[in-house]
Amino acid sequence: MALIQWDEIFTTGIAQVDADHRHLFDLINQVHEAFATQDLMQVGAVLDQLVDYSCYHFTTEEAWMWSVGYPKVTEHMRQHDGFARRVTEMQRNYAAGKTAALTSEVLTFVRNWWVTHILESDGKFRRFVDAANEGLAAGPLSSGNGGGPHPDVA
Repeated sequence: MALIQWDEIFTTGIAQVDADHRHLFDLINQVHEAFATQDLMQVGAVLDQLVDYSCYHFTTEEAWMWSVGYPKVTEHMRQHDGFARRVTEMQRNYAAGKTAALTSEVLTFVRNWWVTHILESDGKFRRFVDAANEGLAAGPLSSGNGGGPHPDVA
């Protein structure tokens, strides 16, 4: 059984961001499944993928935020950095054989962080993009992308 299910409530309307989030949910569920079956090799491998893909996603999302002039990008980046530090620490602990406390910590922290981050922080970004796109009728958006909306915004 999946630990976390994708739901339309998580949709930002930005195609690449939503695809990344879906993939991250899949990785979280793979970690959960590996823990449930006590496949320790798989836990390590999927945890590595989760850390790597999270960092890739953060870089992509932050670049998009800078390109549209999102005023809270620095705050958003701090949230990403905090998550990356925490899961990297978990990854190191796991690699060092500290698996007992890691199981519930990883699953609870990762699931809760992503749900909260997508609904709250990414939701604020989406509202900013929506408002900026509505303002295009009055004049160009000073975003560094030619003044138009990002092509992935639905």
